[in-house]
Amino acid sequence: MKTNTSAIRQLRIYLFLVIAVICLSTGCFMLTEHLSFSEALYFSIVTMSSVGYGDILPQTTLGRLFAMVFIVLGAVTFLSFVGRATELMLNQREEESKRRKLHMLVGVFFDEIGHTLLTQLVEHLPLAKDDRRRFEFTAQWNRRDFRALDKFSTALPLEFERPEQLVASSWEVLPAVKPLLIRLLENPAVLEHSAFSELLLALFHFEQELGFRENHTELPESDLNHLSNDAVRVYRLLLPQWFDYLEHLQQDYPYLYSLQVRVNPFRRSTSVIVTS
Repeated sequence: MKTNTSAIRQLRIYLFLVIAVICLSTGCFMLTEHLSFSEALYFSIVTMSSVGYGDILPQTTLGRLFAMVFIVLGAVTFLSFVGRATELMLNQREEESKRRKLHMLVGVFFDEIGHTLLTQLVEHLPLAKDDRRRFEFTAQWNRRDFRALDKFSTALPLEFERPEQLVASSWEVLPAVKPLLIRLLENPAVLEHSAFSELLLALFHFEQELGFRENHTELPESDLNHLSNDAVRVYRLLLPQWFDYLEHLQQDYPYLYSLQVRVNPFRRSTSVIVTS
């Protein structure tokens, strides 16, 4: 994103230089060659673009000298602008391709473990009815709704009343997805997306913490609180990724988004069956 912003800024600078050179050359040709505005502007553009029809030629010595300078200066600025515009277009295509590949991997993640983690969050996090209803997105939602939900979830306190139950359920689920986490972390598309990488690393750390304990039934309260904090770190990173993934599905794959609406774990009653 920062690269695209920098490229767009440079493109605007080149465009400004092209316009400035055309305006300068138009004025100079009007003065030196006594051309009308339209003729001078036409001559400036065909000269800058290296077309050179030859229908208008500088007649004065000063006009020829200026034309030589303008041919070099105009060609440089014009080709720089065209080259930068082409580079930006290719970069945008590449970024779009990377974005789609990343969302495919994110989709695999939520299919294999993300949805289960969200279900655990709903089961072990005490939420008021109004707060839970905020997560019940519909087919009519737009980007503003997801942004509002993201802001709401960021301020939402994640405190588990019975962390031992969360630890017990995570103990059963996470070891099976360890190979998936490793494969995802090895993917270059994931490494270029820092937010998703941080989520995978936080989840991998939580899985390691659980794996080094021989059992989860006799842990002291201090250790349960420690593991609970590790889980909170995972969920703080998981929720924004979920919202971003849902927004992507709604925009590009509405049929997949429809499925997510039906199986949303925050809904009071979920069913994959289409009833209407």
